[in-house]
Amino acid sequence: VMDSNNTSLLVVGCYRSNLVDVDDLDIRDDSDNGNSSSKMDVTDTSKNENTTTMAAPLLHPLQVMIKELEASKRSRCFRVMHIKVGMLCHDQVAELLHNTLRSKELGEKEDGVVVDDSIDRLAALVLDRTKGNPLFIQQYLQIMADQQLLTFDENTLEWTWDIDTIQSQPPTATTIMELMVQKAQNLHHSKYILPIAACLGATFSKKVVLSLVRALCIHSNHARFFRRICGVEDGFMLQLKQSDLRSAFRKCAREGFILPHKAGSPDDYSVGDDSIGADQQSSRSIPDSAAANINARKRAWQAKRARPNSPKHADMYSFAHDKVQEAALSLVRKEDLPELRYRVGEVLLSILNPDELDKKMFTVAGLLNSRLDLIPSSKSSMGRRQRVIELNHKAGLKAMQCSSFLLAMSYLQRAIELLPSDHWTSNFQLSVRIHATAAECAFINSKPNLMHKYCKAIIDLDCPMIEKMPAYVVLMEASSMQTTNSPLSDPVTLGFSVVEELGCNLPKSRGGRVMKIIAGMLKLKRQSARWKKSTFANLPIATQKSKLAALLVLDKLTTELYFVKPKLLPLTILKSFRIVQSEGISPHAPRVFATVAMITAHFLGDFQAANVLAEAALDMLSKLDTRETESRTYSALYRYNFPWTMHVDTILEPLMKGYRSGMASGDVESAIYCLLFTYNIALIAGESVHQLERRSTVVLNLTRGHLRENMEQAASIFCQVPLNLQTGSTHTSLLVGEMFDETAHDIDGIQDKSAAIISAHMKIQNVILAAFFGEHERAANIMIEHFIASLQVMPGAPILYFFAALGGISCYQTHRDNNNQQNATHLKVARQCRKRVNFWASQRNPNCQQSAAMLDAEEYWTVKKYKKAIQRYHDAIKLSRECRFVHLEALGNERLGALLHEVSCVGSNQAENDMRETTLVNSKRCYEESQRLYGQWGATKKVELLRKSTEELSRR
Repeated sequence: VMDSNNTSLLVVGCYRSNLVDVDDLDIRDDSDNGNSSSKMDVTDTSKNENTTTMAAPLLHPLQVMIKELEASKRSRCFRVMHIKVGMLCHDQVAELLHNTLRSKELGEKEDGVVVDDSIDRLAALVLDRTKGNPLFIQQYLQIMADQQLLTFDENTLEWTWDIDTIQSQPPTATTIMELMVQKAQNLHHSKYILPIAACLGATFSKKVVLSLVRALCIHSNHARFFRRICGVEDGFMLQLKQSDLRSAFRKCAREGFILPHKAGSPDDYSVGDDSIGADQQSSRSIPDSAAANINARKRAWQAKRARPNSPKHADMYSFAHDKVQEAALSLVRKEDLPELRYRVGEVLLSILNPDELDKKMFTVAGLLNSRLDLIPSSKSSMGRRQRVIELNHKAGLKAMQCSSFLLAMSYLQRAIELLPSDHWTSNFQLSVRIHATAAECAFINSKPNLMHKYCKAIIDLDCPMIEKMPAYVVLMEASSMQTTNSPLSDPVTLGFSVVEELGCNLPKSRGGRVMKIIAGMLKLKRQSARWKKSTFANLPIATQKSKLAALLVLDKLTTELYFVKPKLLPLTILKSFRIVQSEGISPHAPRVFATVAMITAHFLGDFQAANVLAEAALDMLSKLDTRETESRTYSALYRYNFPWTMHVDTILEPLMKGYRSGMASGDVESAIYCLLFTYNIALIAGESVHQLERRSTVVLNLTRGHLRENMEQAASIFCQVPLNLQTGSTHTSLLVGEMFDETAHDIDGIQDKSAAIISAHMKIQNVILAAFFGEHERAANIMIEHFIASLQVMPGAPILYFFAALGGISCYQTHRDNNNQQNATHLKVARQCRKRVNFWASQRNPNCQQSAAMLDAEEYWTVKKYKKAIQRYHDAIKLSRECRFVHLEALGNERLGALLHEVSCVGSNQAENDMRETTLVNSKRCYEESQRLYGQWGATKKVELLRKSTEELSRR
């Protein structure tokens, strides 16, 4: 769908304008997110039933998708066509009747009108009485067949009729609803079957429906109400047999009200004396209108007559049409329908086993919520009320797992409404769980006041801090994502205070924290020298609740510190590590080991010890067999640890696994971070620019509404980079285009807590683009100002070695271009970059070897050791090719071409002059190979600019 090269793609979707019933929802989804990078046509085919009901909010998936597409930044890449499918016109009705009733092919048309007077007159009559409603037309033809107004001639295989006789008959009904209700009322016992089935939804189980009807008939709590709505005497229900209900069910299927999920005609569900043979059915049924010619219709008819009545027992059925379901519900008076729904839900709650109830949880909860006032509140009935409360809570949790947060909020609010007045004393644990879940859901739905209300209800309780933890966790998550001043506390301050309440004391003063970090890092360095994989193999399982709660808060605090105060990261990470070492492992232990591995590698520089911890974290995940923190652990391991010791090609799949795990477990933030990070990994790995564009667009689409608001800007930056490399922007290194405009974003002026990281992302991408496009002075100036700051703001991010390598090349080139004392700073920064990259390469980082070789070549080039420089560039090109880093191989060839061109210009004696032509030829070959590789990468704009510059050098 997102392949922009496939310009012929057409996506067609269909929905009914009155499909979604949101009567029970008082929360609307105002989110406007989504994106697409494909050039495609999207056809919105919405069926207009000409109903008088108010249009539903945009809750159907197709409606939401169309809204997101139209509002997205890439809307120029596709076209949305809205096609309203209304009633049939005269010509369409005539063609439908001809295909259904005639055996001959459709005759000639004059000005689009079928030349068949009898069909034309019948079409006019049918159109007048059905108003062109397709379902009404189908049912009206069936009624005419039942009344012998349409008769089938088996000799000619055609239908015959007398138009005057049909016209003399009064209309059966004026609307499709009226018609379906009349048909349903004429079916014996149908009024016991169809309304119950309709309460269960469009799809239902025959077994469940029959059980419901029987239970409503004989149960003392429901029998009187059921008799009243059915209009029968007291003794009738007791005489109603199960065979009568099964017979009524079969008749509903034969009449086309309901359709079995098994293939076959309604005859297939006839049993015993109630079955209708083919001879009887032949005078009433209309053959399939899709039959293409007379021979096919003969074969179908003969096969139908020859087929025996072999019963098939299908259990799952669906209503033939949503209007049929509406008609079934209208068999019950409007004022009685909510009570019927409630009573059906109450019976389902009592007869379904736990597995069945889990599958039908939303249906049962929705039915019970139709009349909350009927749920008993007396002490003797508290058990029934408790079951409904728990059911709504479970439905809310399940809806949240499905990312249906609006629906989840409605269930959770119903659960809170049903809680008794003394619920904080009579059912404390359940009350805390419901309020905490509702607070989290309110936060996701952008309802801060509601979130505060539910959190405050828990925090104000006179109970131990451990019991209030769910509310504090929600508050920390909410406060960490605020972009402006708000009534929420600072998440760092809040986190430290909660940890202290849980008995884990941390220094409060700045000096105390610094001393604690220094002492902890020295101790960690001593311990790491003795670490082996078996060191952590026999840790016990932690059980102390206060320590487990402290680990949870420290984990949230660590995430927040990474954004706002990365220098304090060791403080919380080392505290968490000490708790795990003393108390044992828990679901949070793998994440703790992953973060300790990060600071061991990037604060102590011990990558070997960090690997031991990272492997131990994976072993713990496997041992605990928990998905609770799997996404957070994968996010830390494959963002900050393994990219420094493993080839980046192997990192993408684990990050995607972390994304899938987080979405499945409800840890959406960690999931989106895993997905967000795949862009940088793919960029380092040399993924094609076209694929980078697709990936970044997906990332942008999913970051909206889930992360800190300004992290969406980072995703927008990632989307703009591939456009700059192609022809999607008029700029090269300046991030200005349809996805992002850095001139319109005052990143330095943003007061958001994560602005430093957003600024670092932008400057890093500026340097990368500037280096590839040869704008070395711009890249060098950014490096002077932001290199050290970026290392401090984003510790452990692997994009840093890519950033350092390309920035270092630009600094070396700028120093050579402006060889004077004022630009000594460029050389200083260049050598800092080289030192960093060489250290990372010495730690056996397979992704840094080619970068280290390039920076070595640039250093030799700067000090005019040309032979060594040429050799190191050859090494860099070879290493890039072996690692499949096509972009670095292209850059290496380009830089080698420039180096050879300079060498050819410095000849001073005859021998050197003899080598000049050879060197120029090699330089040209390097430039040509660079163009080819950049083209293979997909950087079309770079290819064009390099071609022009190469031609200019050739002319010189």
